[in-house]
Parts: sequence; C-alpha cells; structure tokens
Amino acid sequence: MTNNLNIALYILVRTERQVRENASLADQQKTLSKWASENGHNIIKVYQDAGVSGFKGNRPQFEKMLNDIELGQINLDCVCCL
Repeated sequence: MTNNLNIALYILVRTERQVRENASLADQQKTLSKWASENGHNIIKVYQDAGVSGFKGNRPQFEKMLNDIELGQINLDCVCCL
C-alpha cells in the first residue's frame, strides 16, 4: 500500500446499541486513527453522521466527503461503519 496518502474518515453511528457495544464515534475514530498512523497516512478530515440511517440516504457528512473526494482534496477514503 502506498504511504503518505491524504485520507478521510467517515464514521457513522445509527443506534444507542452501537454506542453500548464500543462502536461510538470516538471509539471508531480512535481505531481508524491508529490504523492510519500505523500505515503512514495523513488524516485530513473526519466526517461524522450520528443517529442517521444509512438506508434513508440522507447522510450530509457522507455527501460532503464524496464532494471533497471529487475535488481531489482526499487521496483515499476510509469508510467505517461498525
């Protein structure tokens, strides 16, 4: 894998159950930040949607991330939904 990529993290928490099962926004960000650091990547932005259903398609931060990718601000997106 190529090192030193500018990446974005997209973190989604839909339910309180996820928070109870250690999949809170903070837990996910910690896990992904560790992975990025271990792989030499630069996290340039973290996008978070809390309490938003992925099925309804209304995820404002996800849409913003896609737009930033299209603008070339991000080399790689790292999506995590635990």
